[in-house]
Amino acid sequence: MSVDQRQLRYFLEVASTGSINKAAERLHISQSALSRRMALLERATGTTLFTRRPTGVELTQDGQRLASQAKYLAGHFAHPLAPKPRAFGTAADALSLGLVSGSKRVMFSILFDGQNHMGGVGASTPPRASIQSLFESAADVLIELVRRAELDLAIIGNPFDDLILRTDALWEESLLLVMPPECTRQQLGQYRFFLPSQEPHLVTFIMSVLQREQLTPKEITTVTPSETTLDLIRSGLGYSILHCSAVPGAAAQSRELSIEPLLHSCIRMGAVYRSDASRIKEIQTLLTAVKSALPDNIARQEDLTLHWVRQVSPDSAQRASVTRSS
Repeated sequence: MSVDQRQLRYFLEVASTGSINKAAERLHISQSALSRRMALLERATGTTLFTRRPTGVELTQDGQRLASQAKYLAGHFAHPLAPKPRAFGTAADALSLGLVSGSKRVMFSILFDGQNHMGGVGASTPPRASIQSLFESAADVLIELVRRAELDLAIIGNPFDDLILRTDALWEESLLLVMPPECTRQQLGQYRFFLPSQEPHLVTFIMSVLQREQLTPKEITTVTPSETTLDLIRSGLGYSILHCSAVPGAAAQSRELSIEPLLHSCIRMGAVYRSDASRIKEIQTLLTAVKSALPDNIARQEDLTLHWVRQVSPDSAQRASVTRSS
């Protein structure tokens, strides 16, 4: 069972109107369909969000907590940037790029702020000039778009090669156990676990980390993107395992979240693209520019613990670690 941005937007509409009927009218869906969605949201979060009354609905305490944490989602990435047809006058080498939510902080810094730290690679053309469109979504969606050649490349966690796809490792990130405020590891048996992906390789990886950490959740719910996961955790509804760039301010003390670094676990972030991509030369040029920008960029990210991957081979990788510790 999963929770997505649409469910939360519907929830916020019901919360603001105090009526499923009125919210359904505004959302242009049937009252019965909206009622089912709210029931599924309650089941997924394991809470009662509304008190039903003859005159409408009223938020419970859990509903108020969820609403207060999720209000910004109404406008924040409510409509992901979709791949767009190549416009007239667009550079022939411009690429469409997909990002999972946890990678965009690093990539945005490189693409839009880091053009002065390119180490001479592609210095005459800022990397943002190579990007024609951006698309943010879950890893499984991005992989499928790349497979169908509707997206040139995507940045995801633990990318994998197959007969169609080719990968390029970029950096590694430490994993974090992210828990509700003032929660401890010993209390996690009473909470549900928010699985941050539906992509099979990542699901297997995260579940292996859970097992290694000897964590047994009450229930497992798939939730994407990471912003939604963090909102649910802040509301005290569960916990998750996320890579550090998906948790802003991860190195700082926070009253909103309890964070425990998983010192022996990390995830590799990298690019995935078709091995027969028509613009494979442009893709590789962009990735070279991104790699050249990473050391300086990472050194400026005070709340991240990232490891620069300089050279990757099937057997080993020569790495120069760039770590910023709190």
